[in-house]
Amino acid sequence: MFTINYEFQDGGPLYKCTYPQKEDSDNNIFFIRGTNDQGKTTALNMVALGLYANESFIAEKGIISDSLRAKMDYLSSDTLDRLKFDFDVKSRDGLTSISSEYDNGALATKFNGELIGSEYLNENIQVLYDVPDDPLVKLDSSVRLIKENLLDYERYLQRYYEAIESEITQIMDYKEKDNKIRRKTDDLKEIQKDLGIKRDLKERIENELSELETAENVLSYYEILDQFEQTDRDLKIQKERRTKLRQNGVGGETPKFKEKITEFNQVEYNIKSSLLLIKKYSAFLSKEQTNTFKSIGKRLNSLSGPRDLTIKNIDKWREDVNDIHSQLINDPILNQFKEEEKQSELAKKIMEVLRNYLSLEMDVPGTNVKGVFQFYKQLDEFNKNIEPKISRKRDLNVVINEVDKLMVHFSDLKVKRGRIPDVDDKQMYEYENVEKEINQLDKKLKDLTNQASKYSDLIDSLNQDEIDKILENPGKREQYQRTSKEFKNLVDEIDSLERNETASIAIIKELGTLDTSPTYDEEWLNLEYDICDKLISKVIKWRQVLETVNFRKTDLGIKYDEGNDFFDALSEYFAEILKNVYFEKRSWDVEKVDLVKRQYLIKNRKPIKFIQMGTGHTALNSILSRIKQNFGGKKKIILVDEIGHMDEKNIGILVDEIKNQVTKGETLFALITIADSTVSEVTWEPITV
Repeated sequence: MFTINYEFQDGGPLYKCTYPQKEDSDNNIFFIRGTNDQGKTTALNMVALGLYANESFIAEKGIISDSLRAKMDYLSSDTLDRLKFDFDVKSRDGLTSISSEYDNGALATKFNGELIGSEYLNENIQVLYDVPDDPLVKLDSSVRLIKENLLDYERYLQRYYEAIESEITQIMDYKEKDNKIRRKTDDLKEIQKDLGIKRDLKERIENELSELETAENVLSYYEILDQFEQTDRDLKIQKERRTKLRQNGVGGETPKFKEKITEFNQVEYNIKSSLLLIKKYSAFLSKEQTNTFKSIGKRLNSLSGPRDLTIKNIDKWREDVNDIHSQLINDPILNQFKEEEKQSELAKKIMEVLRNYLSLEMDVPGTNVKGVFQFYKQLDEFNKNIEPKISRKRDLNVVINEVDKLMVHFSDLKVKRGRIPDVDDKQMYEYENVEKEINQLDKKLKDLTNQASKYSDLIDSLNQDEIDKILENPGKREQYQRTSKEFKNLVDEIDSLERNETASIAIIKELGTLDTSPTYDEEWLNLEYDICDKLISKVIKWRQVLETVNFRKTDLGIKYDEGNDFFDALSEYFAEILKNVYFEKRSWDVEKVDLVKRQYLIKNRKPIKFIQMGTGHTALNSILSRIKQNFGGKKKIILVDEIGHMDEKNIGILVDEIKNQVTKGETLFALITIADSTVSEVTWEPITV
C-alpha cells in the first residue's frame, strides 16, 4: 500500500497533488508515466528525501549519486516557495509501515507508528535509488565498497597500532616511574644526610653566637651613647644659631621682635583709620590729592609684613601728605564766617541751658519773646540758618586735623620700621637649613633613645667589670658579624633542605608502589609497531589514490603513476565483477579492465571501450545487481528513475524480480518512472503482484 499528498511551488503556480487513485492505493509497485517536467522525478525525490533524511543521505556518500544529492539539496533548501508532503507505506503482509511528513524544512518519520530518527530507519530499511546509467555505475559502486573496506581495514590497523602503542607506553611509564622512585629515594637520602650535618653545625654556631651577641649589643649600646652625646651637642649649636637669626626677625621670631611688629601694625592701623576718615570728606580734596591718599592706602593694604615697606616710601608719603596739608591750610574758607561761628556757639550754649525749662510758661527777661519754648525755637531756627555757612569750614578743619595726625603717624611709623631689622634671602635660606637640621637632629635623638632602650635590660644585668672587659675588645663586633652571617646562611640552607625533603617525601608518596611489570616483550612490540605503522601509511596511500576514481563524473580516467600493482589487482577485481554483470550471456572472457584507457580487455577479441556498450541491458544488470543484494536482512524500498530507454523485455525482467521480492517480503514497495509522451498528464500505473 502507498499514498502520497504534496504541495509544491517554485516561482510558478502552486501544485497540490494526491497519488495514486484511491482504488489503486493498495498496490506496492507503481509505474509513474508522463512527459518531461511534469513532476515524476520530483515526487520520487520527495519519497527519497522522506526516507533518507538529511543526516542519512549525507552519511551515505557512496550510495547516493551526486545528481540525487543535488536534487535532495534542492528540495530541502530554503529557496523553494513551498514544499509540503506526506506519504504512507505499508508492506504487503501489513507487518511493516512507514509514514513521513515534511513541511518547509521540518521532517518527521514514523516506523510502525513510532517517531524515529534517520539512523534508526537506515538500520532497518535499505533505500535503493537508481538512475540507469552506463555500466560504470557498477564500477563506481565497486570502488566505493573497496574504499569502505580499506577504511575499515585502516581502522582495524589503527586500533591495533594504538594497542601496541599503549603497551609500549606502559613499559616506558613503568621504567620511568621505577627510575624516578629510585632517583627521588636516593635524593631524599642525600638531603637528609646533609640536613643532619648542617643541623649539628647550627647548634654549635648558635652557642658561640650567643656570647658574641652579648658583646655586640654592649658595643652597640655605647656606640649609641656616643652618637647621642655628639648629636645633642650638634643640636645645641643649631639652636643657638636659630636664636640669633630670630633676634633679627628671621623665622619664628623672638617675643621682643613680635612686640616691635605689633607696635608697627598698630601705627599702620592708625594710618588706615585716618585715611578712611579723610575719605569721607573727599569733597574738600582735589582729584590729585584723592589719588595720593588712595595710592598710600592701596600700598598699605598690599603689605604682608613690615619688611615689605621701606623707610624711603614712608618719607615720600609724609612729604606728599605735608604738601596736601599746606594746600588745605591755605584754603580761603578758613578765614570766613568767624562772627557766625561765635553766634552759633553762643546759641548752642543758650539752647543747652533752656532745654531743661522748655515746659515753663513765662517771659524771658531781656527779650521780647514770650515763653521759654518760643525763645528756644527762635534760637534753633537761627542756628539752622547759620549752620550751612560754617559746616564746610568745620569739616575742613576736621580734614586738616586728620592730616596733622597722619603726618604724626608717618613719623611714628618710620621710627617703628627702623626698629625692625631687614632680612635678606641668604638669612632666610640659612634659617631654613637650621630648622631642617634641628628637626633631623631631634629625630635622630629620639631614634637613638629608642635604640638604647632595647639594650637597657642587658646593661642592667651586667656589672661594670664585665662591661669594661667587652669595651676593651671591640674586635668581637667583627667576629659577631662574620659569625652571624655564617649562621644566617646556614639557617637558609637548612630551610631550603627541609623544603626539598618535604617535597621529595610528597613526590615519593604520590608515586606510590610499582605496579606489576608489563608482560610483553618490548623488542617484539617495537617490531610490530614499525610494521603496523608502515602498513597504515600504505593503506592510507591506497585510499587516497582511490579518491580520484570517479567514473560517473569524468572521462579522464584516474592517475596511473602511483600504485601500479594495486591498480592491476583492482582491474582484475572489476573484471571478475563484469563477468557476472554484463558479459555472462555473451560468453566473453574478460581478462582485465583497463582503468587508464577506460576499456575492457576481452580474450581473443579487440578491447571494448566503455562508451561502446549498449545501455539497456547494462542498466538492467546494474539495477538487478543491487536489488539482489541482501543488505543484512534489511527491508528494501526501490526507487528507479527514467528507464524508458530499456526495451520491454528488460523492463519485464526488472518488474518480475521486484514482484518476486515484494511477494517474499524482502521489498516493501517500488516506484519506477518512465518518460512517456503518449500521456497528457502524470499517471500512476499500479502493478499487481
